[in-house]
Amino acid sequence: IYWSGMGLSGCKLNDNMLELDGQPVRLDEPLPAGFKEGPFAFKRDGKYYFMWSAGAWGDDSYRVVNTVLDKPYDKPENAQTILVSDYNVAKSPGHNGYIEDTDGQFYIVYHRRPLDKTIRHCRSLAIDKMDFDCDGNIKKIQMTKGE
Repeated sequence: IYWSGMGLSGCKLNDNMLELDGQPVRLDEPLPAGFKEGPFAFKRDGKYYFMWSAGAWGDDSYRVVNTVLDKPYDKPENAQTILVSDYNVAKSPGHNGYIEDTDGQFYIVYHRRPLDKTIRHCRSLAIDKMDFDCDGNIKKIQMTKGE
């Protein structure tokens, strides 16, 4: 489990998934460049995919960033932006999670602001396909209209 607020930390959960197993590990010395909030991680093919929201959540700089780690508590470095505003679809994507369907297809679930909205709290839920390149990196995500 990872969390942010007054920094960035992580800790393993007990088998009951309700209690911490040990002491939290600080991962924010220094914080990843542009880190804002919403840390999220998953494991795929022996690698840990660590994602977070970067930029300012109230404007169009808000985006989803990812790095691939060998161990769950490695310092997040070499981050790549994988989802940004698309002025044909929506803006300010961030605060994401993922799902994997029964066929092994991954999807990113996130919120974004409709193009016609200027109030920063006006956001909607979105889901888009998430693919990986031959090296296991997440490819840039194409925002869709979901219609």
